[in-house]
Amino acid sequence: VTNAGTLANVINGNSFTNQAGGVAGNVTNQAGATFINSLNANAGAVTNSGTGSNAGTIAALTNNAGTFGNSGTVTGNVSQSGGAVTNIGDVGGTLTVSGGLFDQNTGGSVAGLATISGTGTVTNAGTLANVVNSGTFTNELGGIAGTVDNQATGTFANDAGGTTGAVTNAGSGSNAGTIAALTNTGGTFGNTGTVTGSATQSGGTVT
Repeated sequence: VTNAGTLANVINGNSFTNQAGGVAGNVTNQAGATFINSLNANAGAVTNSGTGSNAGTIAALTNNAGTFGNSGTVTGNVSQSGGAVTNIGDVGGTLTVSGGLFDQNTGGSVAGLATISGTGTVTNAGTLANVVNSGTFTNELGGIAGTVDNQATGTFANDAGGTTGAVTNAGSGSNAGTIAALTNTGGTFGNTGTVTGSATQSGGTVT
C-alpha cells in the first residue's frame, strides 16, 4: 500500500509506504513487513517488529524487534524492548530501552529522560538529556549527555571526545572524555579523562 491521502490505523504484514502529504493513524508493522514514513508524511504511534523507517513525523515508537531508522521527528516517546533502532533525527519525549540496541549518531537528539535497563544498550554520538542506566551506555566521540546515574548493574563508558554532566556511579564506569563531576557510591570507576568539577567517593574503587 502507498498512501498520499488519509488512512485510519494500519496493520501492515507486507509493505506500506506513507508518502509525502500522507496521513495515517497508528501503524503496527509486523515481523517480516516493511514500513516507510516518507519526508513530509505523518503517522500516529508506530509499533515495529519488522523493517521500518521515518523521515517525516510520527507520534511515538515502540520497537519490539527488527530494525527501525529515524531521520525525522518522533514527537513523543520511544520505547524499545528488542531489535535495533538508529537515530539521526529528533525524539521529543523520553527514551526507554530494556532490550536491543539504540544507536544514536551525529545529529540525533532525545529531549527527555533516557532510561536503560536489562539487556538494553545505548550508544550516543548525538545529544541526550539525563540518563539512568542499569544496562549498557556508551557516550561516543562527539556525544553529549546530561547527568548520568549508572546503577549497580550498569556499565557506562564516556569515550574520548564524549561529554556528560555529573556522573553518579554504583556499577562499572569509565571516563576518557569530559564529565562535570563524579560521585562514586560503589562499583568501579576508571578515569583517564577530565572531571571538571569535584569527585566524591563513599564506596567502591576509583582509579
